[in-house]
Amino acid sequence: VSSGSGLHLTFRLTTTGQVAVQSNPGSNIDGDDYVGIYASNVELLSGGFGWTVGDTVTVNMKGVNYTVRVTDTQEIRMKHNLGHFRPAPTSYDAAMDISADTLLGQIQQGVGTNKLNLSVVEKIGNGIYLASNQAFQVHTRQPDLWKITNMETNSVTDLPRNCKHGFTVKVLNSGESALDDFYLKFVGDGNADGAGRWEETIGFGVKTTLDPTKLPKTLQRKQATDNSISGVSQGEIYFELNTPNWKLREVGDNDTNPLPEIVGHTISQTFLHRNRLGFLTEDKVVLSQAGDLYNFFQDSALVIGASDPINIAASSTQPTKFVDCIETNTGLVIFAETQQFMLHTDSDTLTPETGKLSNISTYRYSPLARPVSLGTTIAFADSAGVNTRFMEMFDIRREGEPQVIEQSKVVPTLMPEGVDIVINSRENNTVFFIKSGTDEIFGYRYFSTDSKRVQSAWFKWDIHADIRHAFVLDDALIVITSGYKMLEFNLQRKDLTRVVTGDDYRHNSETYPIHMDGMETVTAGSYSSSTDLTTVPYSNPLGHGTDGLNSFKEIYAVNTTSGEVFRMESYDGSNFLFHGNISGQSLTVGIAFSLAILFPQIYVKKKAGEATVSDTTASLTIQRLHFNCGASSQVEVSILPVGADPGHYTFDTPVNDWYKAGKAPFNSRQTVTVPVYQRNKNFEIVVASNSPGPFDIRSMTWEGNYTPMYHQRV
Repeated sequence: VSSGSGLHLTFRLTTTGQVAVQSNPGSNIDGDDYVGIYASNVELLSGGFGWTVGDTVTVNMKGVNYTVRVTDTQEIRMKHNLGHFRPAPTSYDAAMDISADTLLGQIQQGVGTNKLNLSVVEKIGNGIYLASNQAFQVHTRQPDLWKITNMETNSVTDLPRNCKHGFTVKVLNSGESALDDFYLKFVGDGNADGAGRWEETIGFGVKTTLDPTKLPKTLQRKQATDNSISGVSQGEIYFELNTPNWKLREVGDNDTNPLPEIVGHTISQTFLHRNRLGFLTEDKVVLSQAGDLYNFFQDSALVIGASDPINIAASSTQPTKFVDCIETNTGLVIFAETQQFMLHTDSDTLTPETGKLSNISTYRYSPLARPVSLGTTIAFADSAGVNTRFMEMFDIRREGEPQVIEQSKVVPTLMPEGVDIVINSRENNTVFFIKSGTDEIFGYRYFSTDSKRVQSAWFKWDIHADIRHAFVLDDALIVITSGYKMLEFNLQRKDLTRVVTGDDYRHNSETYPIHMDGMETVTAGSYSSSTDLTTVPYSNPLGHGTDGLNSFKEIYAVNTTSGEVFRMESYDGSNFLFHGNISGQSLTVGIAFSLAILFPQIYVKKKAGEATVSDTTASLTIQRLHFNCGASSQVEVSILPVGADPGHYTFDTPVNDWYKAGKAPFNSRQTVTVPVYQRNKNFEIVVASNSPGPFDIRSMTWEGNYTPMYHQRV
């Protein structure tokens, strides 16, 4: 019953009667002597609320009015400012079914008694969903009857089976550490409120995306299938620059599924390793999920999977900043400026739990130039001194230090400090070293067999053009010079684009290569009989104007069918003029360059086991040198003695009084002899040529006096 401010007072009123004989019956008891005796009993079932002592309420039962008076009350205090709710009592008849809807249907949104002043008050299943744009708390005095699930819970067993679609809770688990917390989101069947399931999700207010403007782009080579791309015809090759689809963080928070270490740091290198995309930043290695290159987050904050991302930091007593890396069959070798590390695993697969980052060596490394692979070894540059050193690392293992050799020790002053371009052509067994902004290319040629370095040699090219970038592509060294001009140096043993056929001075038909810078095949222009000069178009691809021609020896033109060589006579401002009538001939035009080879010091060599050693203590006097040459044109040999005038010996290919004009200026084979008469330690040998024809030295032999200089005591 309710009365005034009192509500939901529930009681059970029981009236019982019995028949008895009245107190003063007559001698003969008849029906009038029987009376009815009635007793009423009130059983309080629910005190409701809003009642005070002395309040009365009158109820009628079977035509009889009963007055019930409140004789005592018990106060239950609870702090609330957004409302409270106490449902009306349900039937106390055990035979009557009571549903949750009976209670939940009484909850209303609004202000007043039994109303909740919240933004959302919505019945879902056997629960009520409450929401507001401001924080609030819900309390109950009957925790056995009402289970409250807010945005945090200690166990998944406390979660309801029916809930609001999209409702998210944080499961605290132990409560002692944030590392075992996780988040669950309710996904209703058909994305509707009610029955559904709980799925792992992202934490509250946690950043889910990576900034694509601060991450690498992809540059993809494609072939046009139609003419829809502006400036690209069907079938042509073009490059497309795209932003990768970086995956979102879908579960956890910054403790259980943190952002990759690249966030807030500069990426020093990008690489691929074991089907993972990797970044180097500061002293850390960051790898994506295996097989999912653009995903740097875990799939679950509950467990660590084998394919999850890897974030691992270096452990070192020195400041470490990773610069570059290179992959080997034992692991990923990572270069810092003063140390080298290896990312590896002792297991078959690289996982967050099996990955190791170990220090393997402590050699200086120049961050200007990338390390390169020589097949089974790694080469890198060291610019710690006044000259760049070339180091080669081999015998790389997971346990123990690798072997490192300075291959430039024989030419310690050859390369300048600051070499920033290192390129390897494995097919041609050559490593190129370049300092951008200069016109010099340094090379290291090597030959290995049975895992042994059998031969190696150093050389230098001067191309008379400032180099900006260089790379090797399809057996060719491509050089980009200032002004964005491209030069191509073919590295094949036989370059068919630079081969001509002609009769040598001995009337032998030979096919031989020509050697000039900036070569271009053209057709000779008109001939002037008055000047006896033929105009030859030549675009001078090295980018030097007419003033720059003074820096070269000469410009030559070679007939591609006869091998005949012509030398430039003059330049008229737009065309090059050559002597004689060569109009209409197919010519290869280029700029002659000087080639010089400095031979090593001569020693008598002996076998010592599997090695060959030089007898450096013996007395050796060289009388003469013999150079056995293959197809060669002009050869110049210089003997540079210490403290004496140098001797220069030029050997021209024509045999006096025995050759015809119009022949190719070379001999297919010849041997030249040079007198020396010097101690082996007192002179240097330089062989040079600036002819456009071939220059092929097969071997060099010497004659002289050799004394071991053994001393015996008598």
